[in-house]
Amino acid sequence: MLPDFRFDSGLQPAGSPVQLGLAFTVGGSLTADARGIVGGDGDEMVVAAVPGSGSFGLEAHVKLDGSLKIDVASFAYDGPIPGIENVDVAFGATTAFEPFLAGASARVEALLPEIPLPPIPLPGGIPGRLELVVSAGSVLRSELAGTCAGIEPDGAKFLASPTTSGSIVMPRPS
Repeated sequence: MLPDFRFDSGLQPAGSPVQLGLAFTVGGSLTADARGIVGGDGDEMVVAAVPGSGSFGLEAHVKLDGSLKIDVASFAYDGPIPGIENVDVAFGATTAFEPFLAGASARVEALLPEIPLPPIPLPGGIPGRLELVVSAGSVLRSELAGTCAGIEPDGAKFLASPTTSGSIVMPRPS
């Protein structure tokens, strides 16, 4: 799921003597499991879903990286944000669905908890620190749409297609 997703804000605000850039990467997995029963004989084979046996799960990691650029008076800094190395937030959710979803879909939504990031000390003896929070309302959603169900020599087969989207909410630092 999202093997190459990366969002980089770039240094913000543009043209300011103090700029902050944040980059997020998201990775994880989707899992779907559904049971069916195959019956019949020869050309009369049928498959029936086992009611309530569908499970659709989302497990994800959000990783954070950042850069800081300061050019004020007699001080200049251009490099990584101190203190936010190795920020990795794991979260997930699972939902039940009726198997074989022909013409239907299952949806799972994983809410990120509010996450205060480690305080970022300002370099070069500048007093204070930058405090950032991933806010409540950040979410990753996935929908599993059934595309085909059928019988093969070794049992039933179900094909589905996932669509995943999300948002990370971070208020602007003051």
